[in-house]
Amino acid sequence: GIGQIEGGVAGSAVPGECTMRFDLKYLPSVYGLRGERTVTDSEQVKREVSARVLASCQADPWLAEHPPRLSFYQHCMPHEIEEEHPLVQTFASAATEVMGGVRISGFPAGCDARHFALHGIPAVIFGPGDLRNAHSVDEHVSVDEYMQCLETVAHAVIDWCGVAK
Repeated sequence: GIGQIEGGVAGSAVPGECTMRFDLKYLPSVYGLRGERTVTDSEQVKREVSARVLASCQADPWLAEHPPRLSFYQHCMPHEIEEEHPLVQTFASAATEVMGGVRISGFPAGCDARHFALHGIPAVIFGPGDLRNAHSVDEHVSVDEYMQCLETVAHAVIDWCGVAK
């Protein structure tokens, strides 16, 4: 989605230029109809996005003559860990034990797990609260959610490290 638009010098003047910055997210891999996994090529994603933006400009006479200059200024490689991975299952078991259930899903934002993955270190993303509150004006988690998160992480660490409870 578009996160920033800049342009013009005054509200009463036609801008001479405009800069838009947007966040492009994509999956780390895709699965075919037969379950075959293909790792996503980030350079291919950039080529496809560029081609689609430039093709859409052809529908406008001015943009067809003055196509935008595209640049990709930041890249965060998406992170992926298999649901069957022992670390995922350890956290799922701990969350079920502490909170009575778990929902394993993807995470729709950048985070530090990708840095671990680049070095072959398994990582999961786990935390308290409702993601709809994250980075909002009223961002919050309840004390109960926070304590359950701490207890879940403690159980997962104990299980992962093989320490007797």
